[in-house]
Amino acid sequence: MSDVTFELPHAPVARLMKKSLTDKNIQVAKGVKSATAKSSGLFILYVMNVAQSYASDAGRQTVMAEVNQKYICKIVNDEPHVFLFILL
Repeated sequence: MSDVTFELPHAPVARLMKKSLTDKNIQVAKGVKSATAKSSGLFILYVMNVAQSYASDAGRQTVMAEVNQKYICKIVNDEPHVFLFILL
């Protein structure tokens, strides 16, 4: 499977990046947009994998939004190295 399948569409990612910049005169290189789209896609896959594991451990087949949100916060607080791995 190609890594390209994990990339989010570049246009919405570019819009989010542009909105998040405090200095509107900053230009973002195409490679940065591509890397951000790819790492965002991989992060979503990771979060869904963790959510599926928690649902399975709880005996459920459905990933629920409130449970997923709870464990996203847990991931951010307990596993910051995941973000470093994704960004590399």
